[in-house]
Amino acid sequence: MPVHGLVYYTTPSMATFLGPAQDYLVKSFLAQYMKKWIVQYKLYRNVLSPKSLEFLKQNIHPYMYACVDETTTIDAEPELEDIIVRTKLWTFRQTFNIEGAIYEVGDFTVAVANVLQKSTWKGIVFHVTYDGSDDVDIARPILQEFFNICFFKNSSPPPPIYENYFYHHRHSIDPKLFLQIFKHRVEISTPSSLPRVKSESTPAG
Repeated sequence: MPVHGLVYYTTPSMATFLGPAQDYLVKSFLAQYMKKWIVQYKLYRNVLSPKSLEFLKQNIHPYMYACVDETTTIDAEPELEDIIVRTKLWTFRQTFNIEGAIYEVGDFTVAVANVLQKSTWKGIVFHVTYDGSDDVDIARPILQEFFNICFFKNSSPPPPIYENYFYHHRHSIDPKLFLQIFKHRVEISTPSSLPRVKSESTPAG
C-alpha cells in the first residue's frame, strides 16, 4: 500500500526541466520506463445558470471522471462529453493537459509531466509513490529525499505551489485531487494563490 508524494512547480526556469529530468532519472538511477502519463482537464459553464461541469480523462483509466458544480461526481464513458456538447447547454471555458511519463525505480513509481494550456507551459508535476511503508510520517522524509536526489541533484529546489504527502491504496492519483489542482489553476491570477499542502492521511478533496 503506497504513500504518495505530489509536488507542483510553476517556476518559469523549470519550463525546460522535463527532458533533462527524465534523462537523469534513466541514466543515473536506471529507471524503467512504464508508460506515458497523460491527463486532460476540461471546464464547461452552463449557459442558463452559474453551474460548472468538469471532465477529467487519464490514459491509465478507462473511464472519464465528471463533476457537476463541484458536488456531483460520476465515472462516465468518454462519449458523455460529446453528448453534453450537442445539447448546447454548456459552453467550453478552459482546458489543461498533463503530458509526461511514468517510471519504476526500485520501491518507487515515478511520474513526471508538464502542465500545458494549449501549447503554453503552466508548470511541472512530480508524482512519486513509495511501497516501502504505508505510514505517511515515515515515508514523507524518504520521498522528500528521493525528490531532491533524483530531480534536483541535492541542490535547493524552488518553492512548490503545491506539495502533498498522503496514503492511498492505489498507485494512481484520485481524480478529485487533480480537479482541486486544476480548479485553482483556472481561478487564480497568480500561482502563489494556490495553497501549499504539507501532508494528509488521504488525498485532498
